[in-house]
Amino acid sequence: MCWLTARRRRQAEEERRRQMMRQREEAERRREEAEKTPCFRLRRNLAAYEMEEGRRIRRATERAKAMENAGAADKVQGKGKNVSPQEVRMEKEKTRKEKKEEERLKAKVEKERKKRKEEAKKKREREAKEKELEKKRKEASKKRKTAKGK
Repeated sequence: MCWLTARRRRQAEEERRRQMMRQREEAERRREEAEKTPCFRLRRNLAAYEMEEGRRIRRATERAKAMENAGAADKVQGKGKNVSPQEVRMEKEKTRKEKKEEERLKAKVEKERKKRKEEAKKKREREAKEKELEKKRKEASKKRKTAKGK
């Protein structure tokens, strides 16, 4: 009886291993089939593109920051002077404030431009309505005249 139990145990274990292998193979096959679909390819390519775009943006911002730091140091340093980090920091702060002010002015100008554009649009609409009303009045007047004439 003992050898029979051991044999059954071995067979059950072997069956479990085969089942696991089948499941793995099936999952692999399903994954490969999914990868062949155009939708999957598009999503994968889009994700890769977005990652690359993110890297480009990060590199560009790092370069811009390095250029700002170098520019601030150059402004303070001049020719052959040793510059303290505090002076560089102050210059960076000054340029940052200047940029902020410039952005604020640009935003203000843009806001005014949009406001003028909106006012012009409203004026055109109002004039179009007035024209339409005038046209209707003329037509009504013509109808009354033709009705009186008959």
